[in-house]
Amino acid sequence: MSATLTDPQKARKALRRIRPVLENPQKAHEALSALRQKSESTVRSAVAGHARLPVLTDSRLGRTEGAAARRAIARADGTASLVNGIGLLVRLSRLLHTLTIPHTNLALFVGFLRYCDVLPKEQEHSLREVETLHKCAFIARAFGLDLGYEWHLHEYGAFSSFLAADHAELVDGKMQVDFGEIVELQAVPGYLELVEEMQDDAPRLTVDFEADRFISLVRGRDRAWLSVASSIIHERGSCPDDMLPAYVARINADCDEKMARRVMVDIESSRPPAWEAPATGDQA
Repeated sequence: MSATLTDPQKARKALRRIRPVLENPQKAHEALSALRQKSESTVRSAVAGHARLPVLTDSRLGRTEGAAARRAIARADGTASLVNGIGLLVRLSRLLHTLTIPHTNLALFVGFLRYCDVLPKEQEHSLREVETLHKCAFIARAFGLDLGYEWHLHEYGAFSSFLAADHAELVDGKMQVDFGEIVELQAVPGYLELVEEMQDDAPRLTVDFEADRFISLVRGRDRAWLSVASSIIHERGSCPDDMLPAYVARINADCDEKMARRVMVDIESSRPPAWEAPATGDQA
C-alpha cells in the first residue's frame, strides 16, 4: 500500500487521478482496456521480426510467456522501451482485473479511504472500520460521489444495511483494491505518452467528485464526529440551517448542541457542492 498523502500539492495531484476511477469504474475500465490494447500493439510491433510475443492475459505474464518475452527483449533493438512497454502492459492488465471484482464501486471507495489514511491500511471487519466506512460513504454524497446505496438514520448517524452486506463479502473474500496501483500508474514509463497518443479515442470521464475537499474534511476524525456529520448532512433541509444543530443534538446520541454546531462549521468550511444548493430536505 502506498505511503500517506502528506504533501498537499502531491495529494491534490493524486486525488485528481483517483476521481475518475471512483466516479465511473465502468468507463475507467473501458479507457484502461483501450490503453492496454494500444500498449499490446506497440509492444508487438517492437518485437516484430525478432520473436513472436505471446498472448497476454488480464492478470499477469505466465512463466513460459515471460521467458519468451525476455528472449524477445534480448534480441530487440531499443531494449529499454520494450521493457517499459511490457511493464506498462502488465500493470494495465492488473488494474483491469481489479476493476472486475464484485461490488467494484464499494471496493474502490474502501481502497481510496485506505490509501488516504481514513481507514486502516490492513483490511479488517472491525466495528471501527464499519462505522467509519458507513459515515464516509454517506458524507461523500455531499461532495459528488454516490455509491448507490439506500440510507437510514439512527441515533449514531447514517447507516446502510446493503453496504454492510457488500463490505462483509469483500472482507470475507479478501478482496482489496490497492489504490497506489492506480495513482502510481502515471509514473510508469510510457503511460503518459500512450494516453496522449490516444486522447481522441479513449472514453471521456466526467469528474464531479470533490475528493480533495472530502478527504480534508473526514481524515483524522473520530467516530463521534463522523456520526454527527452524517446526521447533519442527512437532516439538512428538515428545518432551517440555524436550527439544525439543536435538532441533531436531540436525535443523535453522540453529541450536544455545542458539538453539533462545531461539526456544522467544519462541514460548511469544506464547501461541499451539495451545501451550495438550496436545502431540499432528507438527503437519503
